Amino acid sequence: MCALAFVATVDDFSRFRNGRSVRSYFGLVPSRHDSGERTGRSGGITKAGDATVRRAVVEGLSSLANHRDARKAVPGEGHGASAAVEAEAVRCNERNQRRFGDLVARGKGANVAKVAVASEVVSEMWALGRMVDRELGRA
Repeated sequence: MCALAFVATVDDFSRFRNGRSVRSYFGLVPSRHDSGERTGRSGGITKAGDATVRRAVVEGLSSLANHRDARKAVPGEGHGASAAVEAEAVRCNERNQRRFGDLVARGKGANVAKVAVASEVVSEMWALGRMVDRELGRA
């Protein structure tokens, strides 16, 4: 569901230059306040952009807290992902699971860790979309 909402919202992956611009579009970057005596990050995210995708990704990451090592198989043939895209997606999932575990082990709350990983997930979904576009000759 997260990927479907992401693809429907982004539509054309080439409209973003890099992963940071995708994270910014979905409001998953740290906010800043540079006026007054204190300057710098406030500790929260900007929450700019599409709240539906942001919420879907963060809520979808709730499964990381309960993750077991068993990988779900993609149902049936003809799902459209090449072996290279599927392998990269598996690497991304494993990296996100480690990142979540590391953040929680360092004392971050589960929700803070989910939002931090969500920021990386939208960048990775964009990168995977670009891979698919290149494979299909749309890049």
